Amino acid sequence: MKTVRVGGVPDPENVDLSKYPIHHIVEEVGTMDQIVEVDSPSEGYYTAYRRYLEKKHPEVSVHFMDHMISTAVFLDRSIVSGFSFGVSKAQVAVTEGKLLGNIVSRSGMRPDPERVQAVKDFPPLKEKTHVMQFLGCTNWLRSFLYAEYVPASKILGKYQRDGMEFPEGGIGAERPEGPLEVDKALKRSK
Repeated sequence: MKTVRVGGVPDPENVDLSKYPIHHIVEEVGTMDQIVEVDSPSEGYYTAYRRYLEKKHPEVSVHFMDHMISTAVFLDRSIVSGFSFGVSKAQVAVTEGKLLGNIVSRSGMRPDPERVQAVKDFPPLKEKTHVMQFLGCTNWLRSFLYAEYVPASKILGKYQRDGMEFPEGGIGAERPEGPLEVDKALKRSK
């Protein structure tokens, strides 16, 4: 296949894919117009659908109705485009729900209590892999942790290096002589 260059870039109509593999979504000209204008329900459909919902649920606020119609348009166009969504994870019209590992509500965002408990219950760190796992878990909660988390994670991060010697019983283990500096850092991370 002959590759024709337009301004130094291969012409998309004549690209040799073995030499110039495509690693992104390529939209054919007019595809989105087809989806919006032909394959998706019309504006008239959504107007009639809104009237139906307003009759069925007269107590619902105008803003929530706007949101539900927009959600219906989004889902319809997604389906026509070939996307699918996990119904088991869908939560619509809730006052509080999980989103990306956090609890989101009208009053704001807070960490998922299950994740917080998992960090609190983390056993003593006895090897490099344990430190990496712990820092990975706490990173999910980073925006909710105290300012001490950053310096504490730097202290713990030193134990990710090869050849670092771990204290007897691991980092965070109870010690009769009292906690080591790294134990205090771990506690500040929790």
